[in-house]
Amino acid sequence: MTLKTLTAALVAASLLGTAAQADVTIIQSGPLPGHTALPPQFSMQGSGFGIASAFIRDMAASRMPGFEIPDMDAIEAPPIIAPPADPIAFAGRWSLIEIFDANAGTLRFPDTPTLDASLNITDQGGFNASAGCNTIFGQMEQEAGLVEIGEVMATLMACDEPTMRLERALTRSLTDAALFAHGHDRLVFLSVDGRPLARFAAETD
Repeated sequence: MTLKTLTAALVAASLLGTAAQADVTIIQSGPLPGHTALPPQFSMQGSGFGIASAFIRDMAASRMPGFEIPDMDAIEAPPIIAPPADPIAFAGRWSLIEIFDANAGTLRFPDTPTLDASLNITDQGGFNASAGCNTIFGQMEQEAGLVEIGEVMATLMACDEPTMRLERALTRSLTDAALFAHGHDRLVFLSVDGRPLARFAAETD
């Protein structure tokens, strides 16, 4: 009788009594847990999982001639499929009303009387934003109160400097966003440590 794992051999021995120890070959790499030596009739060779399958095949062959058992070593584990991300709770069209600096103070744009920037988010997390020049776009996911935004990309048109400053600040706020707070008509993105990054108001038709 040939066992392919040490565990299978020890279980068989305990179930069958001393008769099971008479002619057992254990093929298993590495030492036995808690044992420093093996009885003479035990030999260590080969790798682990194959012995159990060989033992099963040998036993089946002796008891059920002609019955074939597939090679268990060749069976692959099923792929791990990640659960889908939550739908974006704050999907919709938003207008920028405030953007913050590294100290959570409101950034000022003296050359831009109004913050003319918008953010559009789909239920599936695709988004695009604009401060009046380039289009900023990317993909976000929401899960358990967190938001993960992948690479933020943008077109590469050159525009006037006040608009470009606002655009760069908006891009930074989206890149750093990790948390969000939203109500009926307000949305705030925050950094991972809770620092506010940008505040938006819902656009109405």
